[in-house]
Amino acid sequence: MQVEARLGITFVQRIAVQRELTRLGYRTYGADGVWGRNTRNAIANWQSSRAEAETGYLTEAQLRVLLRSGTVGTLPDDTLPTGTLGGAEVEASLGLTRTERVTIQRQLTSLGYNAGTVSYTHLTLPTILRV
Repeated sequence: MQVEARLGITFVQRIAVQRELTRLGYRTYGADGVWGRNTRNAIANWQSSRAEAETGYLTEAQLRVLLRSGTVGTLPDDTLPTGTLGGAEVEASLGLTRTERVTIQRQLTSLGYNAGTVSYTHLTLPTILRV
């Protein structure tokens, strides 16, 4: 735990680690940059698969492995550019059914994105823009 805290892992790196763990089949239940119980369990399971101590906290070497195998990029601002439609307007203009929205959000979540709930709100729209 203290070793990980000294690494100075950035928000972007935290999301990249969550996405990579999800890509590898370890359930983080979303890439939001917050390493809660689900991410800690995913890290521990990944560590176990590598015959390493299951601490749920990353060492510097483990962080390098996950960041090297994944793609670390910059995240766009979570706000929509001025003059564009808001969430409700975009959702209405797409004409998607509730089932279609749920399917899209499940697919985004399976890719490690935090897509929020069935409503295309402040979480879903920025997530779609990132993909």
